[in-house]
Amino acid sequence: MKTLIRIAVTIVISFYSAGFFKASAQMKVPKKTFIGLLNQGKYDEVYLQAKKLRGSIYGKNALLDYFIAKSLCLDGYKEKSEEEFQKIFKNYRLSANQKQFLNKEIDNCFSPSVTTTSTLTSASFNYLNDARLPQGGVSGKMGYVITDCFKPDQYADFSNAKSDDELNERLFGLNQAAAARKKLDSILPDDYEVKNAGRFMVVTLNQKSISDSRVDQLTQRLERVFQFYVSYYNLRYPDKLLTVYLLPSSLELRKVANIVHGIKLPANSLGYSCLADLSLLGISTPEQLLTLYHEIFHLIVRTDVGDIPAWLDEGLASLYSTSHWENGVLISDKVIWRTDILLRASRQRIESVHVPTIKSMINYSWDSFDGVKADYKNICQASVNYSLANHFLIYLQKKDKLKQVINAYKNRPEVDLAAKVEPADNLKIFEDTMGEKISVTELAFKDWIQIEYGIYLSSASY
Repeated sequence: MKTLIRIAVTIVISFYSAGFFKASAQMKVPKKTFIGLLNQGKYDEVYLQAKKLRGSIYGKNALLDYFIAKSLCLDGYKEKSEEEFQKIFKNYRLSANQKQFLNKEIDNCFSPSVTTTSTLTSASFNYLNDARLPQGGVSGKMGYVITDCFKPDQYADFSNAKSDDELNERLFGLNQAAAARKKLDSILPDDYEVKNAGRFMVVTLNQKSISDSRVDQLTQRLERVFQFYVSYYNLRYPDKLLTVYLLPSSLELRKVANIVHGIKLPANSLGYSCLADLSLLGISTPEQLLTLYHEIFHLIVRTDVGDIPAWLDEGLASLYSTSHWENGVLISDKVIWRTDILLRASRQRIESVHVPTIKSMINYSWDSFDGVKADYKNICQASVNYSLANHFLIYLQKKDKLKQVINAYKNRPEVDLAAKVEPADNLKIFEDTMGEKISVTELAFKDWIQIEYGIYLSSASY
């Protein structure tokens, strides 16, 4: 399928790692221990330990969710197991191999040949062990162009990404700045320099040397944003240093991404963050740090909301990438570059690009939000989805609902073996938080965006 569309938009590309089956930056999932316990038939022990670990910092991750689903399957809770597997599909970005692996696991769960005497080995988890990619976001933008919406090189290439073990070796405690600098110096070419200020390691080009006083100033700004996210949303602190790569151009960003993470970025990338080594990279200057505000949000929110829905994660990060301070709170700017994307999409009638309803967007999996289908990727649709999420989160900020929404997903109900009702999905959690049906919220949002931005969104049925 190849469609060329004249779409005068700024395109957003945002990705987390295709490799989600991995330990987080702050905790180790005892994979070998869990496999051994499953082989011994101690399914309850795996289930209970995994649920307990889920309460840790960065504990809400797909690897633990996998072991919860697997233990339920082997213990005979087939339907509950499938519910947990489907949550993984819904709430985490997955590579094609990982989706294939999970589908096979679901099929195996319902196969008569699966018994409690099944033997599991590390070889049984090939895709699980092949999770080498950084759990970070890659975000970028391009200007007014004639865009092939289905051109694959508009997405990041993770095929040569660094291993999980290699990335974890770059994690250092807050009092280990000297060791962190030594490690970074061993990775980077001689034309980069590394400085430390507080919880941040700052990497810049030598030729763009930044004085110690300017490093202090920029890290103070980043620290203010960091503290705001933690306090405003009641999130826990990561206890490791964060590495900030302050890069002057797209060329340098792509160069460093390849050196540091083994990622091949598209030419229009602006920045990304990597949860595996707690790093954030962006085309920024000490005066212009909004890209890094975006990326810090991705890192911090996952301390407690690792399964955050796509629309909420990217919508909020986008909101903070065009924001300013008001009375100690980061507030979205009124004029944002994504408005043009949504305005044009609402006026154009193109089969391959549409503005989804809010109901649909809240229900989207990461694949749907990113414009990913079984046999193609639609970057234009992803751009529209991100733009809609950005504006919807501005609306929720105006309604003073951001804290409540984040808190609701942070405290989403865990699997309950005794429950006889369907677990609350993303849409039900949102409706309960707002105290109204989604149709009411949708109509109010449409009125608001038409008044505030002159964007008319066509009616949708519910």
